Amino acid sequence: MPSEAGLSAARACGRQGGRPKGMTKEASDKAQAVRTLCEKREKSAQEIAKLLGISRAKVYPYMALQPLSYSLIDR
Repeated sequence: MPSEAGLSAARACGRQGGRPKGMTKEASDKAQAVRTLCEKREKSAQEIAKLLGISRAKVYPYMALQPLSYSLIDR
């Protein structure tokens, strides 16, 4: 099959397809920083996003990685 030949050729060149597994080190560090800042309860989600250079929408999934007893939505 042509697709199998193409995949074999790509593997021979050291390429592997598919979605990357897990978060990058940089994303993991930012997620940890979000969790730390959220636990202090001193900044809103918008302030945290601006501080870390990420979108406000990205703050919420990072918060969800570790359950918190409160939500920044109410702030």
